[in-house]
Amino acid sequence: MRGLQWLVDLRRRGYRPVGVAIDTTPRQFTPQGVLDVEAGDVAGLTDLRALLGLRVHVMGDDEKRVDDWARAACAAGAELVVAYVGEQPPRVLRAAVEAV
Repeated sequence: MRGLQWLVDLRRRGYRPVGVAIDTTPRQFTPQGVLDVEAGDVAGLTDLRALLGLRVHVMGDDEKRVDDWARAACAAGAELVVAYVGEQPPRVLRAAVEAV
């Protein structure tokens, strides 16, 4: 997943971005702040702990792939997850974060 190491490094230095985007459609160029899912990436096997407490926007053209990554972001503890598939209206998923 392109861009994930950038986010992990930010979090390790104590920074917390307002949010990030996960793009499930592979692109040639990935702007900063966008995590680009590559062909071999599997949502359930990718360490997404860096998403804890963040607002995450998941986008792409394949509904199942977007849904898999949106659910993985929720499981990682994202504060809010919004999924966008093609021209469909966005779906909002909220992650259940336990109070410690």
